[in-house]
Amino acid sequence: MKINKFIKKLQKLPERTRRVILWSVVILIGLILAILWILNINRVIKNIKKEDLKKELNLEKLEENLQELSEIELPEEAKEQFEEIGKDIEKIGEEMEKLEEEKNIKEESEL
Repeated sequence: MKINKFIKKLQKLPERTRRVILWSVVILIGLILAILWILNINRVIKNIKKEDLKKELNLEKLEENLQELSEIELPEEAKEQFEEIGKDIEKIGEEMEKLEEEKNIKEESEL
């Protein structure tokens, strides 16, 4: 019954006031969802392990395949593209190491 009384009180309010209440509730719910989403992303990122990610993506096998392919005579353009891919893979590895270091620093600072 309390909900019915509350709804009747809301209905008696001026339209402008009802709109303010509506948008306030919408914004509040949006902020709560955004905070929960950010916390979940943070938890997922912390749980990602570099070694597991490398295994899932088969980066080692990809590097081996690239080495084998580079031994095959390819046009110069293709060789350059494979070299760029290899450099990109190295950059990804470096970025993953940086993220792991930042994660470790953050965890140490939280202790």
